[in-house]
Amino acid sequence: MKRAALQRSRVIRSRWHWLVSMAFVVFLGGLATAGVLGFVIYRAYAHDLLPPEEAIANSAIDTSIAYDRNGEYLYEYVDPLGGLHDPVLLDEISQYMIDATVSTEDASFYSSWNPGVNFKGLARAVMENVTPFGPGWLEGSGGSSITQQLVKNVYIEPGKRFDRRIERKVKESVIAVELKRKYSDDQILEWYLNAIDYNNKAFGVEAAAQRYFGVSAKDLT
Repeated sequence: MKRAALQRSRVIRSRWHWLVSMAFVVFLGGLATAGVLGFVIYRAYAHDLLPPEEAIANSAIDTSIAYDRNGEYLYEYVDPLGGLHDPVLLDEISQYMIDATVSTEDASFYSSWNPGVNFKGLARAVMENVTPFGPGWLEGSGGSSITQQLVKNVYIEPGKRFDRRIERKVKESVIAVELKRKYSDDQILEWYLNAIDYNNKAFGVEAAAQRYFGVSAKDLT
């Protein structure tokens, strides 16, 4: 009986070791497959990426003004990216505005552990959007970094900018990582501040400063 029990114990241990080994092999295979797939997807979105200046120029449309037959003004169509036609340099923007933007939109923007994607904000967004702890499925806040928001405004088609599907977020994240890798934080922030829609037909920080306060962006307090 002791011999039989010992034999059974050996068989069970052998089978257990085999299962663990197979699970480990499957895990490694899945990890390798995910890595290859991730690399292919990354290269697909990052390949031949247009510089932001060119992407901005390609997506901008000139302002159009409509008049009636007598030459009376009827309406002015303002391009959603119109504020980018006359951008200002970062050193022409108030430090108060810069600090307020970074602290509210992406506090880790200048940190070395922010590769263009705000992982802390992303984790919060996941908790709020896909778990019972948030307001509902895809009803919580977003988790986009400043770089991701720039990508959304410049590289994503207007009709897809508020699409929360995984495919769009992956594309946005890949391009954000590439921009963060190729350009300085100050350059990215400068593009961002000149790309934001501040409402009331004010596109970019200079237009918003003039629209709401009647001053230049450098004079904001």
